[in-house]
Amino acid sequence: MSGPRPGAVRPKAVAFDIIGTVFSLEPLRAALVGLGLPAASAEFLYTATLRDTFALAATDGFAPFRAVMAGCLDEVLAREGVAASAADKQAALGRMASLPPHDDAGAAFAVLAEAGIRVFALSNGAAQTTQGLFDEAGLGERIERVLSVEQVGLSKPRPEVYRFAAETAGVAPGEMALVATHPGTSTVPRRPASLAPTWRGGCRSRRCCGHRTSPAKPCWKPPRNWRPFPIPKASSRKVASGFRGKTML
Repeated sequence: MSGPRPGAVRPKAVAFDIIGTVFSLEPLRAALVGLGLPAASAEFLYTATLRDTFALAATDGFAPFRAVMAGCLDEVLAREGVAASAADKQAALGRMASLPPHDDAGAAFAVLAEAGIRVFALSNGAAQTTQGLFDEAGLGERIERVLSVEQVGLSKPRPEVYRFAAETAGVAPGEMALVATHPGTSTVPRRPASLAPTWRGGCRSRRCCGHRTSPAKPCWKPPRNWRPFPIPKASSRKVASGFRGKTML
C-alpha cells in the first residue's frame, strides 16, 4: 500500500457541505417539474441561489438561504414563462426539508469515524432544518454538531464561516478539512480561512468531475473544468441592493 501523498494533511475534523454533497436535490427536482418547469431547473435554481448568497457575502450582506432561494425561484419561473401560486411555490421549496442522503453518505461518515476524525455539518440552511435531514436519514449520530451560516450572519465563502467552524470544533483552521461538491464553496481562489486542502470528497463516479471514486477511496483531484468562481462587482451590488431593507421570512 502506498503511503500518504507528499504534502497531504490529515485533519482532526471534517466539515461537510450539505446540499448536493450529503443530500440529493431529486425531491426538489420533482417538485419543480410539478410546477411545469424543466427537470434541469433544479440545478439552475440551486446554482442561482448560491450565486446570490455569494454576492451578498461579497458585500457584507446576508439573507437566509430559503429566502434567497424563493427569490431565485421567481426568476426561474419568469425565465421559463411559468405561473405558480404562492402556495405552490412554498410547497416546492418545502421539499428542501425532506431530501434523501446520497447512497455513499453513511459510508463516508463511517470511514472518518473509524479513522478517529470528527465530523461536522456546515450548512447554508438553518441548523434545525439541517439536523432534521440527518435525523430523518438515520445519520444524526454520525455527526458531532450541525453548524449554520445563520449563526455567523454571513454566507459561504466568507472566511468568517470557516473560522467559526474551526473555532467551534476547537481546532486550528489547518486541522479542519472541508468537503463539498461545489467548487465555489470549497475551493475559492484562496482556501477559505486556510482550511486543510480538500477538493471534492463527496464526488460521485463521473457525475461531477469525471473521476472514478468510492466511499473508501474518495476523489481528491480537482474537477477537469474547475475554475475559481468570480463574483462581478456590479452583480454583487445589484443582489445586495435587492435584499437590503426587506424583511425575509
